[in-house]
Amino acid sequence: MRLSQFRVQNYKVIDDTREIPVDEKVTTLVGRNESGKTAVLRALWKSQNVAGEDFDKLLDYPRARFATERKGNQYVTTLDFVLTYEEAVELAGLFPFELESPPKTVTLKTWYLAEDKTANSIVFENHIEKRCKREGSEIKKVVEVVASKLAKHLGDEDLTIANAQQAAVNKIDPKEPVWHQGNKQTIDKFKGVVDAWIGGAPERSKHAQAERKKLTDLALDAQKGDPATKAREWADENLPAFIYFDDYGQLETRIHLPTYLAKVKEPHIEPRVRTQRALFKWSGIDPEEIHRLGQAEQGNESTEAVQRRLDKRRTLLESASYHLTGEWGDWWIPEVQHQLHISADRDYLVLNVSDSKNPFQIPFEERSHGF
Repeated sequence: MRLSQFRVQNYKVIDDTREIPVDEKVTTLVGRNESGKTAVLRALWKSQNVAGEDFDKLLDYPRARFATERKGNQYVTTLDFVLTYEEAVELAGLFPFELESPPKTVTLKTWYLAEDKTANSIVFENHIEKRCKREGSEIKKVVEVVASKLAKHLGDEDLTIANAQQAAVNKIDPKEPVWHQGNKQTIDKFKGVVDAWIGGAPERSKHAQAERKKLTDLALDAQKGDPATKAREWADENLPAFIYFDDYGQLETRIHLPTYLAKVKEPHIEPRVRTQRALFKWSGIDPEEIHRLGQAEQGNESTEAVQRRLDKRRTLLESASYHLTGEWGDWWIPEVQHQLHISADRDYLVLNVSDSKNPFQIPFEERSHGF
């Protein structure tokens, strides 16, 4: 899935961005300082991330409208994702009915629930949603038709069905689907009254049979729930997650290994240490091993054993340097060939860079921030 369009509403300085298309290859967000660029990106991130971050109406809702609108439910983001052909085929197979055409998009909508919470939902294209949702307005029609048909066979004093009809109509939420808890209970209650009235006299069973069948079918659909449940679960599991960062810990030229080994075990790892950890993981370097191999002579250890440890450390770092250089060449400026140099100085790991235009090794920190 790929994000193809988004809309942000009621977030920070943003009232409504309207629909913003997202280019398949490059998207650039340009604006003046304090114009809302960061707000847009953070709103997308909060909609779908693996960091557990969520919207907070107290902190995120536009301040000027918070006092008067804080108790309402308002949309905050609408994200449209385009499906690949393979994803569309897989998703189509999860619906309990055959689709007119395969799904092309999946939409994630997020909104504020009053003051304290937010909610989100997966929405499919209109032709799919219409197949899935039998709305509450349909319940009202069925209830009224059943009551009207049965009224012809009621005595003037028998208001059982009429009262049940009025009670049902008052409780139906026409905007919610039939399986919504309130609508489901309303259907069951009205059907219960009709069944009890028919049960009072066997001859009544022949009255309004077709209409009562519609009521029974409606009650069964309400019991089954959303027919798109499996499809929505699949979409939720396969939605891309957003990663947001506005700064990062730049790699230093000299990394003190004992300090790193201590800080990487802390509950909250600072950005600089996270970047160092990424370097070690990417290069295949084990910082504990590199630190151990560089220790001074231990006990009765021979000079030859010490030298072998140091040789092993140097070989590991040279190997990592070649490995990183090869991968980096695929990502960075192809016209300029860079060489990364990793070496050790007692308890320090030392990072330098040279390139085809300047063969001298330059401390890593003196390269551009982007590098």
